[in-house]
Amino acid sequence: MRTIPNRQITPNFSLYEFIEGKLPSMGVQMNWKNIQQMDIKKIESAAIHAQSIRDLINKEFKSDNSNTEIGFSINSGWRCREWELHQKRSGNSQHVISAYDATPTNCSIKQAASIIGWLYHRFSRSYNGGFAIKKPTFENGKIILPGFVHFDFRGHMARWEY
Repeated sequence: MRTIPNRQITPNFSLYEFIEGKLPSMGVQMNWKNIQQMDIKKIESAAIHAQSIRDLINKEFKSDNSNTEIGFSINSGWRCREWELHQKRSGNSQHVISAYDATPTNCSIKQAASIIGWLYHRFSRSYNGGFAIKKPTFENGKIILPGFVHFDFRGHMARWEY
């Protein structure tokens, strides 16, 4: 089903990460079916941006889980309009143009949530594009999901929380 070859865009991000992310298999299939809708130059720019955020995170934080660098995992990158409509969305998401949702990895859930909070304070007032966070999910007073951060490239400020 994959119709274009995978390749590294940056030291830590490949093209397929931005096409497939962690979408359900149906979303991945729809993305590949509609791959001609994707602007590869915009996806490359998103990957370069994600690399800069990952580098910034590793400049500010050391993993509390290992001696490895903190990762920055793409949950969702480019999404085709068909998938957006299938999900009962408007089809006008910035993800159909160029956007990504990502979560810090190779660290504890608590540290990942802390990094997301740090990114919020770092970018919420200054980033020229869409920026949002999903706050951590708690159960019995304990963080069970760290949340994620969203970046898009619409050219003007837009802010929200999930």
